[in-house]
Amino acid sequence: MKKDGRDYFNAILDLTTAQKIKTIKSMCGNIIKNLSLKFDGYANFIVNYCLLHINYIINNDKKEEIDYSLLNEYKSDLFNNFTQDSILEISIIILVINSPYVKLKSLELMKYIFKPNFQKLLMVKDELLIDRNCLLLGFFIDKLFDYETENPQFRLGIEYLFKCLFFYETNKAVSYEAANAIKDLLYFKDYQETFDIIFEEIMPQIVLSIKDNDNIIFFEILFDIILFFDKTKYYIEILKQVTIRILKEFKTNHRIKDKEDNKYNVYINKCFNIIKKLTGFADFCSHNEVIHYFNIIFIKFKLLCYSLH
Repeated sequence: MKKDGRDYFNAILDLTTAQKIKTIKSMCGNIIKNLSLKFDGYANFIVNYCLLHINYIINNDKKEEIDYSLLNEYKSDLFNNFTQDSILEISIIILVINSPYVKLKSLELMKYIFKPNFQKLLMVKDELLIDRNCLLLGFFIDKLFDYETENPQFRLGIEYLFKCLFFYETNKAVSYEAANAIKDLLYFKDYQETFDIIFEEIMPQIVLSIKDNDNIIFFEILFDIILFFDKTKYYIEILKQVTIRILKEFKTNHRIKDKEDNKYNVYINKCFNIIKKLTGFADFCSHNEVIHYFNIIFIKFKLLCYSLH
């Protein structure tokens, strides 16, 4: 999970959406999806069952005004002999698999459980649960909180995702899960005001991480920030850090001329996409610093071309 973060992320993405990878987990996910599709009422049953477990655990077994008869009836079946952390993370996976089939009544129960316990849920320390929180927010944050009337909680969720995005050095899987959620949410125009406020606080951290961040989706997020938001004051610094990253990739990658080695080329391609977008802005290319960084990249490519002969 920590080392092979991208592979782990892709496996969880497949488990919760397509179920095409031939693994036991994906096959189980496919069974859950097909049961929800083919049996009327099953999706409502399994979603409510998982929600009741989540509420029961995060409230330290405190009884509330919730009917737990469903748990009492099936308590020895689905989650027999599982730890509480395992029940939480499996429940979130099942909720996400069933996200297209969640009915209004189950959604109301979800809101009733998650809203008062939202901060408590985001305080978990287990990295697997942190990963599942990012997964949950990516699929449900726009359904859990009304953007207009519950903006503080919505913003708290977005800030949590960005915090997890910078886990790229310690837990790559969490970073990928957070990045995937952020990228999807960036396309909602209604949320751009909140994102703009958050970017004012974290843009310096985003820019500085360009040189070391090995999360591919991070570069797509950076491209989208340039595309959707006016961050002109950061453009030259972005170009500087992108140039440093390109030079770093050239220096560390001795097989750059191998066209099949996409692992090493992908960061350079992402960086050049960002440069191409930056050059589309009026007056940007006329800055002396911009010309300086372009010259550095040009000289490096010139040397590369000579080495290929």
